Amino acid sequence: MKETKTILVMDDEPEYVEILRQFLGEAGYHVLTACDGEAGLKIVGNLRPDLVIMDVNMPHMDGLQFYREISTAHGRAKLPVLVITARGELEPLFRELEAEGFLTKPFMISRLLKEVETIFSKKKEKTVFLVDSEGLSRVSKVAEALRRERYRVAFTVDLAAFERELAAGNRPDFVVVEYAMAEKASPRFIRTIKEKLAPKADAGTPSPKVPVIGYTYSGMDYREKCLADGADQYIGRPENDDAIIAAIRKCEIEAKEKK
Repeated sequence: MKETKTILVMDDEPEYVEILRQFLGEAGYHVLTACDGEAGLKIVGNLRPDLVIMDVNMPHMDGLQFYREISTAHGRAKLPVLVITARGELEPLFRELEAEGFLTKPFMISRLLKEVETIFSKKKEKTVFLVDSEGLSRVSKVAEALRRERYRVAFTVDLAAFERELAAGNRPDFVVVEYAMAEKASPRFIRTIKEKLAPKADAGTPSPKVPVIGYTYSGMDYREKCLADGADQYIGRPENDDAIIAAIRKCEIEAKEKK
């Protein structure tokens, strides 16, 4: 049975909210409503909807402030947001903030429903292959920090586990490697996985590059060796859980700037 998605609609025009509530409900969604950002923030805190559809100009707390309130310290919104506004000039800003969608008022209801369907059909979370010993408290904290940032975490403690994930059709968006452990389990680990992730010569559309980030808790400095093996970044011993997220976000920002 297909799970019913919950959508929060936020707009300061009650009639407009009711129209959206009616059409989204008829399309099979469970709809919550709020007339401003403050009310919406309470709903998000208590119920965590699957998507927020919000206007920008609202009393008490506008859409931009609301978006910032539901974003992490690394600038990622904690849940998908579709912006609907008459202020079309704000689209570049919200695209930069990584909002899932942006529609300029007025629009056809069919366009809104299509946009919602597209958002729900997209891959929701980027996947991080975390090459470390699952179960250790320090690694569990890193994994939890990644999940809070809406990344999916797959532990791949060695090449065999890495290959099983690939064989199951799970391709990572990022690989984060505890270098000392990985090299002990499989010499030249990073070079090997880079080869496995490289697009095939006969492939149609080439797969995007998968950044590899190295770190270690061993106390040794593996910077030169790790980078020589093909890592895109080496952060040494992470100062805290956020150090790995900051490295991933750096890769995302650099990739966006190259487009």
